[in-house]
Amino acid sequence: MTWNSTQKMKMSKSDFDPVYQLHEYGFNVHTNEIYITPWNYLSEGVGEESYEPGVEHTMASRFMMSMNLARTVNQGEPLLIHMKTNGGEWNEGIAMFDIIMTYPWDVVILNYTHSRSMSSMIPLPATKTVMMPGSEFMFHEGYYGADSTFREAKSDLKWYEDKAGPAMLNFYYHRMKQKGKFREWSEECIKDMLQEEMERGENVYLDAVETVEWGFYDEVFNGDWDKLRKVTEAQRDNAVEYASHFMPETPTDIEALPEPKGQKRPRPRKRKSFSGRRLG
Repeated sequence: MTWNSTQKMKMSKSDFDPVYQLHEYGFNVHTNEIYITPWNYLSEGVGEESYEPGVEHTMASRFMMSMNLARTVNQGEPLLIHMKTNGGEWNEGIAMFDIIMTYPWDVVILNYTHSRSMSSMIPLPATKTVMMPGSEFMFHEGYYGADSTFREAKSDLKWYEDKAGPAMLNFYYHRMKQKGKFREWSEECIKDMLQEEMERGENVYLDAVETVEWGFYDEVFNGDWDKLRKVTEAQRDNAVEYASHFMPETPTDIEALPEPKGQKRPRPRKRKSFSGRRLG
């Protein structure tokens, strides 16, 4: 670790202990691989028997740190993410979704076990998504439990109906429209079909091949590790096009808002394009 003349810290791969970095933060800085896995939790009253907490604040925080470290130390290199988790908290999953979407270089995600509920949405902005042969995909409207006042519960349900539910359908729709057997369908037809499937069966399960056929993932892994990180231009274009539906045109995206009374709104700066994954 060195300091340049402007007193900015420069980091290199040799500054990191790979074993410690991997097990403490889920990041192998030397191979540019990040692991999305549950952290160490213990079930209450079950002694040493562990359980999987899924997507929560600890996972999202560790992922944020590892992704920003990869962006700093391994600039320009394709990133491989190994994902093995179940569903979890909406807000923490959206944070991980955003981190992947705004990463400036290729992101490849290899999914293990299942990509379900919140973890079915997290990989969607990646440049390339790959399912292990035995893994599965599941989407549903989610779970809700209230330890709150009646008014708080009403507010939570209204937020899901107005914000989270439509956002989830948009996340799925924009990938399905790019590829898969439903890509010729209209937006209304795709979203209606997804909604009907969830209402019919609550949890909608797909195996790895079906997940690719529907357009949620790109391919099923065939064991060729050398080609796993290879990305096509079509996949890069799809990732850029996908992000364009969720990224604001300006850092603040306040052009359409009315002027606050008694003051002028600052003019937003134009966003620059990302190297490697063009935005717009």
